[in-house]
Amino acid sequence: MRSGKRRLGLIGMALLAALCGPVQARAAIILDVVVDAYVEDFPRDGVPDSVQDTNSLILDRVFVDTIRFGRVELEGRPVMVCDVSPYAGRSLVSAVFSAYGTTTRYGATEPADPLTALLIAYPGDGVIDLADFNRAGSIAGSVTILGAAVPTLLPPIRIPMEPFDTDVTDTVQAWFNGGTAFGEFRLQADLEAFFALMAAGQVPEPFSPEPFPGPRLALTFTESSPTIPEPSSLFLLGSSLLGLAGWRRWRTF
Repeated sequence: MRSGKRRLGLIGMALLAALCGPVQARAAIILDVVVDAYVEDFPRDGVPDSVQDTNSLILDRVFVDTIRFGRVELEGRPVMVCDVSPYAGRSLVSAVFSAYGTTTRYGATEPADPLTALLIAYPGDGVIDLADFNRAGSIAGSVTILGAAVPTLLPPIRIPMEPFDTDVTDTVQAWFNGGTAFGEFRLQADLEAFFALMAAGQVPEPFSPEPFPGPRLALTFTESSPTIPEPSSLFLLGSSLLGLAGWRRWRTF
């Protein structure tokens, strides 16, 4: 008698699980940047001079020879803007910032040295301007950009790029909690001489053998939604359970 009731319960649980279905697996939402550019300080004096919205993002601090100024130093810092307004109040499992880029050594057969840079984050206004070169923010993470060799400067120039990423969950969750509309990232390095090229988000990178995605965020949320059975399915479930109960009673008598 007891084993029969247990069997009936197990059958009912199996029917309910079959109708409701498994919990849906979490899938990352890819959030591309809405605008990106690099802000340049040239000649380098701590006061930025221009915003370069091109098909490449340049992270550099180099000396160049100019007719007007002679040999001077310049610095460029990429800035990337994400629209996070649709996700206000939601809870994250993870948020990962990623991009493609490379450090380069022109006219050399050996790859350039890797570059480690800081990723600075702050709530923004959705517009990249000169103030973003030094805008106050917090360190969201650090990235390592691998090096490549560019043996020739003759066209067509082909520069291979490698992916790099860093976890920014705490930063992005704070944006969601505070209702931030636009989250901005800036890359910078505290070194004396370096040059890195990154694929931008709006247009294809012209110096690469294949197109690469621009900077982006991969968001994974804590919410998981089980499939809710329709009323007709619930009716079938109830009918099945009643049928099993009747069958059990018939077997008893």
